[in-house]
Amino acid sequence: EQTFGADDEGIIPTLSKLGTYFAVRGHSFSSRADSQTRLYRDGLFRDAIDMFDRSIAILEAKYGAADLRLVEPLNELSKVRFLQGSSRTQAELTMERAYAIVSNHPSSDAADIAKALVKLGDTYTLTSDTRNVSTYEAVWALLANQPENEQLRYQLFSVPKRLYPDKTRQPVLSTQPVTVPDDEELFVELEYVVNPTGRVGTTTIVDSNVPNEQRKLYRSYIGTLKYRPRMADGHPVQ
Repeated sequence: EQTFGADDEGIIPTLSKLGTYFAVRGHSFSSRADSQTRLYRDGLFRDAIDMFDRSIAILEAKYGAADLRLVEPLNELSKVRFLQGSSRTQAELTMERAYAIVSNHPSSDAADIAKALVKLGDTYTLTSDTRNVSTYEAVWALLANQPENEQLRYQLFSVPKRLYPDKTRQPVLSTQPVTVPDDEELFVELEYVVNPTGRVGTTTIVDSNVPNEQRKLYRSYIGTLKYRPRMADGHPVQ
C-alpha cells in the first residue's frame, strides 16, 4: 500500500496471497473447537474475505462489474466461503457470478465457457448441491461434436478428479505397533467407489499393518473426499 496506494491494482497479487493464507490458516481450526478458538477462526476468515472483497472492488472501480479480471478473485473468494463452512450459499452465488461474467463476455468461446461452467459444477459438488450433475452434463453437451475441444473434454472427465481436500492426509501413529518391525513402513491400502454425484461410496480396506482403530479412522476420512465424477456418454458414472 505504501508503494502503490490502498486502492491500486498493483496490490492485488499481495491481497490474493494474504487471502489464501488467512483462509488456509482458518480452515486448520475446527469449527467445533472451543469458543476462543472459534472466534480466532472466524477472524481469520473475515480477514480472508476482506482481502478478496478489496481485490474485487479495485477491479470493479477500474474496469466495471463485467470484466474478465474479476473471475480469478471471485473463484478464490468462492473457495474461501466453502472452507469457512457456514457460507456455502455465498460460495455458490460467487461462483455463479464468475460463470456469468465468462459466459456473457463477447470474447469467450466454448472452451472458456466450459471451463467456467465446470468450476461452477465443482462448487456444487463441494456444497453437496444436486445441481452438480446437470451442470457437468451441460459442460459435456457444450463440448460435444467439437473435435477441437475433444482433448479438453477428456481432461475434464476421463477420470474422477478429487476436489476436496487437495492433499491426502497421512495416518500418523505416536508409537510403533508391537506387531510391526521398526524398519517396516506403516500403511493402509484401500479401495473405494466414487459415485456419479462425486461422493465416496463403498470403501474397503485391502491390506494394512496398523491397529484396527486407525484403519477405521482412515476409512472415515476417505468418506469425506469429494470428486468431480467421471463422465461417459454425457452422464456422470460410478
